[in-house]
Amino acid sequence: MLAHIVTPANRGLYQRQLDQMHRQRRKVFVEQRGWTALDNGSPLEIDDFDHEHTNYILLLGDVGEVLASCRVTPSWKPHLNQTLSAFISRTELATGPGVWEISRWIAGPGKDKRTDTQCRALMLVALAEFSVSHQIDAYVGCMDLHQVNHMAEIGIHVDWLGEPREYGEGTAVALRVAAGQKKLDLVRKLFRVDAPVTVMPPAWTSDRFVDSKAFSIVQRAFECEDADELELHLEAMTAVSTRRWLASGNEPSIATLLTETKGHA
Repeated sequence: MLAHIVTPANRGLYQRQLDQMHRQRRKVFVEQRGWTALDNGSPLEIDDFDHEHTNYILLLGDVGEVLASCRVTPSWKPHLNQTLSAFISRTELATGPGVWEISRWIAGPGKDKRTDTQCRALMLVALAEFSVSHQIDAYVGCMDLHQVNHMAEIGIHVDWLGEPREYGEGTAVALRVAAGQKKLDLVRKLFRVDAPVTVMPPAWTSDRFVDSKAFSIVQRAFECEDADELELHLEAMTAVSTRRWLASGNEPSIATLLTETKGHA
C-alpha cells in the first residue's frame, strides 16, 4: 500500500480513483453516519470545497483501489472550517500561511480491524510526509470527540480550537495538530515505518507531451485494474516498440500494446 498525493496538477491521472473516493464518501458519511445534509441524491459526495485548489491523499491497494482517503486544503483558499465558526473560538490559530485543513477523513475500507488500523497508521504518516514536502506547520479540522480521544491514546497531541459541540449526528471539536519534520519523525517511530509511504506523480497532462500518442499510452496504464496488465503497460512505456509507434504516428490498440510488449519482456 502506498499513499498517492493527488494535486491540482496531477489530478487527471486519478479520475477513476477520485470517482471511487467520492462514492466511498457518500457511503461513509451519508449512508453509514447519517449526515443527511450531504445527501443531494447523487451517488458521489462532492461539495463546494472539492475545488481547483484541493489536494487529496489516497491510500491505494495493489490494483489501484482506494482504501483510505482525506481532503487537504490550504487555509487561505475556500475550506470547510470557514462554515464552522460556531466550533472555533481561537480563530487566530485556524488559518495562516503554514496552516492547511484536513477534512472528509476515511481511515480505512471498514472490512476488518487489522486492515483499518494499518490504513490509519499509513495515512497519518502520509499526512506528516505531505506537511514536510509542502512546508506545512499545522493541520486544522473538525473531528468527532471519540476520534480525538483516540489520537491522544496513541500519543499524538492536539490543541483544541474551541469547546466540543453537538452537530446532530454526534459531538465534534475543532482542533489543530502540529506538522513538519518533528511530527514525521514521531509518527514514523510510533508506527514503526522506516521508508516513505507517499508518492506524488508529476503533472502529466496532454499538453505536457509533444506527441499526444505518448499521453494516450501513459493514460491507459493508469486505467488498468489488474496488476499484471499494469506491469505490461509500464514496460510498454520504455519499450522499443513504443518509440516506433510514436515515431510513426499510429496509435496502437490495447491488444497490439500487450502483444508487442510481451515480445520485448
